[in-house]
Amino acid sequence: MTFHQSCAEVIRVILKDQGAEFDEKVVTMEMWMEGTLKASCVSNPLFGIFEDGDLTLYQTNAIRRHFAQKLDLLSRLRPGAPTDPPPSPHPLCLDAFPSLQSYLKRLCARPNLHIYLQSDDFKNRPIIPGKRA
Repeated sequence: MTFHQSCAEVIRVILKDQGAEFDEKVVTMEMWMEGTLKASCVSNPLFGIFEDGDLTLYQTNAIRRHFAQKLDLLSRLRPGAPTDPPPSPHPLCLDAFPSLQSYLKRLCARPNLHIYLQSDDFKNRPIIPGKRA
């Protein structure tokens, strides 16, 4: 999978939480400007490419939905729950909501996710400066 760094984080978190194995290619601006990858993309600019056998997806929400189906995450939702993910929130958006802060803490404590969130791989990504989950 190949992603613009800011779009990839949600997908990385899903995969890490579920213990899924994946190969990630980070595309530098120099690689993008070289043109080979740019010419192969359906949309411009590059935000994400996911390949799974003969399936190639280019849109972040389509990739999220694909993983939700493939990892059987949708069957765990209560009936009527939204299946499309919300956009990435502002880092301070939960400050006025203690119950949501508590939920986030429980979510971040999930074993696979906790390991990933403590890793240098997560901490050294230059996508969200400042406050982390």
